[in-house]
Amino acid sequence: MAGNDKINEILNRVREKKERPAREFRSSRFTAIKDFFNQFKSSSRLTYIADKTDESGIDPRVVTYYSSDSPISEQYRILRTHIFVSQPDNPPKTILLTSCHRQEGKTLTAVNLAITLAQDSHKKVLLIDADLRKGEISKILNLSEAPGLAEVLKGQAELAEVIQEGRIPGVSVITAGANPLNPSELLGQAKIKESLRLIKESYDQIIIDAPPLIPVTDGALLAPLVDGIILVIKAEVTRLEIVEHAQFLLKQAKGKLLGYVLSNVEYHIPEYIHKYL
Repeated sequence: MAGNDKINEILNRVREKKERPAREFRSSRFTAIKDFFNQFKSSSRLTYIADKTDESGIDPRVVTYYSSDSPISEQYRILRTHIFVSQPDNPPKTILLTSCHRQEGKTLTAVNLAITLAQDSHKKVLLIDADLRKGEISKILNLSEAPGLAEVLKGQAELAEVIQEGRIPGVSVITAGANPLNPSELLGQAKIKESLRLIKESYDQIIIDAPPLIPVTDGALLAPLVDGIILVIKAEVTRLEIVEHAQFLLKQAKGKLLGYVLSNVEYHIPEYIHKYL
């Protein structure tokens, strides 16, 4: 027994000598990787607010309207390009933007993307606020809240009556309307599908701001009705397992996920490290 104890002691020492450098190496390597990616973290100093505004009442965060030549506006142009090259033979015409939870930047992304499409692609764009619970596009663009999509789905207004023309050339808007008592039921009925069919005949591009996927079913109801979906994810806030659950919900709803937008970041990740992510 004593001999075995001695042998075990020697073996343990050998293992410690072999393992210690490995641990140290892994630790230093992890620290280097962590420091590298820290530079891409979001910053509390970020505002993404235009330097100049006008009398339109449009939210200063709509940077593509106020500062079309800014670096942030350029990011929306990159997003626009990625959308079209994702399906070059048949580019998506109806695009839905959603997120996992609220306050992840989906509405501002939808607004800025719609403006970018109208500005640079010279397309006739319709922006629809399909968040019947907490729609914000009317406030962001300083438009009348109602009548809007809710009134159309309730049979209280026609499509032509709710389309608003703001101060942004090429962009028409359908706001959410007055908050209904049964948003999921309204979005789940056949009338929304028929409305989208009619709208597609008059516009080159349709951008839909949908409710977040996790708390309510509204977004999943709209998913199979559009050509493609963009999921907006807030950096350092949205957990990976939540994103995976949102992906599952979209797949279950037979929605076509085009890609992701990472919001709340200060720097983009260089192209040469994409393959390592």
